[in-house]
Amino acid sequence: MSNRPRLAKGGFRWHKAKPLQQAPVTTPFFLWHSPYLSTQGFANFLQFVIIVLTAWSFIVYFKPEQQLKRTEQALVDTTKLVANQEKLMAAQKIEKDKLERDVKAVKEQMVDIAAQRDAIALELSGKQAELDTAAKAVSGANLELGKLKGLLGKANADIHATRDEKARIERGLQGFHAQVVLFRQEMRERMWPSLPAYFASRCAGPDISNYSECLARALVAEPSFTYTFSKKEIASALDSLRPYGKLIKPRKSGVWKK
Repeated sequence: MSNRPRLAKGGFRWHKAKPLQQAPVTTPFFLWHSPYLSTQGFANFLQFVIIVLTAWSFIVYFKPEQQLKRTEQALVDTTKLVANQEKLMAAQKIEKDKLERDVKAVKEQMVDIAAQRDAIALELSGKQAELDTAAKAVSGANLELGKLKGLLGKANADIHATRDEKARIERGLQGFHAQVVLFRQEMRERMWPSLPAYFASRCAGPDISNYSECLARALVAEPSFTYTFSKKEIASALDSLRPYGKLIKPRKSGVWKK
């Protein structure tokens, strides 16, 4: 077979591996393939030195004095560690006591909070009862207010009806007043010619001295004159009869001359 390089499937070149060179049997395993230790004697010497140093280190390490020192040092370290652990335990105990006190205070606060909560719940129940009572009162007041509003609406309707009735009555009174004025005017026209004759029969004559009494008697005897004529007109009629003491004849027109 040829030793020429061939291409593998991946396209890489590779060379034929060379056989490994076996080391001599006398060479230690950790000195195989050493380029600086090529002689057998030097290798044996180095192996001897290593063995001696190893034995000496074991002897020094396991020497009784050194072992005692190490034991004492370990005891000192253990004592320090125990002291540190005791300090740590003391600090932990102090922290534990503090935590217990805090837990106790928190429990007392929780008891106080529970009592306050019960008191607040009781007060809230009382307030709720008061609110229910107030709500009932408000509901009753609303019903009463609704009734009052109904009465007020009815009263307003009555007021409007009364105002309408009043306006109607006022219009009727105005018409009646106009009718009264017309009636008085007609009465004046009808009764004025007979007024001198009436006063002549009642108050005329030389024996009449007190026209006020005569007027009073005339008014009592005939109240329609007070409704138709004013007192001034009646007094004027009496004064016109005084100088003559007799009946003044009416004019041909039928209207008495003042």
